Amino acid sequence: MIQKVNVIKIEENYAVVRVRKTSACKDNCAVCGLCDADKSRDVKVYNGIGAKAGDTAYAVLESGKTITLAFITFTLPIILMAVIYEVTNNGTFAALSLIPLFILSAFFGNFLSKKKMFMSYLKEYKNEDDL
Repeated sequence: MIQKVNVIKIEENYAVVRVRKTSACKDNCAVCGLCDADKSRDVKVYNGIGAKAGDTAYAVLESGKTITLAFITFTLPIILMAVIYEVTNNGTFAALSLIPLFILSAFFGNFLSKKKMFMSYLKEYKNEDDL
């Protein structure tokens, strides 16, 4: 995903940018109305281009990184629950372990999303054709 953003402030090698939710989210989202799609959101991204506050740039979030974080958060707990069932042969214990596994994986996914490797980054373009 590539989106045009405004740089709000700089924090060392990172930039806080204001992202507007796209019209695709507002009009085509399956849960339309649950979030406030008209509002913008401030997001911390890696600033590898040396942008300054007030600059306009493009924020890039690679889809492979999003899929990895989603796998860690949603699929890994289910796999671990199956492993717990196989080891303990206790369905109740395995089912009850799912709640803390989801909580731990959500915290771990959130932790990873703040690491440079999984973070969105800024990229500047000369013109719109470079997208």
